[in-house]
Amino acid sequence: MASEKPESILLASHLWLWVVGLEVVHQILNVIMGILAPEQLIQQLKEQPTGQQPPLADSTINTLVYAVIVAVGLFGVAIMCVVLWMALVLSRGGTLAAFARRTLLFFGVYLGVRLLFVFVPNTSTVPVAWIIVDGCVQIAVGVLAVLAVYLITRKESLHWTGENHG
Repeated sequence: MASEKPESILLASHLWLWVVGLEVVHQILNVIMGILAPEQLIQQLKEQPTGQQPPLADSTINTLVYAVIVAVGLFGVAIMCVVLWMALVLSRGGTLAAFARRTLLFFGVYLGVRLLFVFVPNTSTVPVAWIIVDGCVQIAVGVLAVLAVYLITRKESLHWTGENHG
């Protein structure tokens, strides 16, 4: 393990902080857009076969839809808390730094792949301005995450985490 923190780890840590912050903004925008246009979710819930059960009341469906929208947003923020924790563990070094690097590698690849789906047409009834702002945030998150992945796979980063003994 290196004694002095390499620049690649320092830069990657800063990038991960930006990724987490912007991803939280994305989650907030998702909740707002879901609340602005819940029609698709409501329609899907109404079309679900209920079998022997009586159909759900409209008030129950609305409550479920809004609860799911908020729960998904909170789950996304909770995942970003894990990413933030892993970025801090990587930055500090130590015995868990290698695990943190691999975990961040996974999240970085996921966010990079998710970047491609920003360009898939959206059929939502949300105003276009919201979709554009959210798309810009997602693009920034994806690009920053890919840059962070590049930095944490460099030789000096591997040496910092104790994964490269050469």
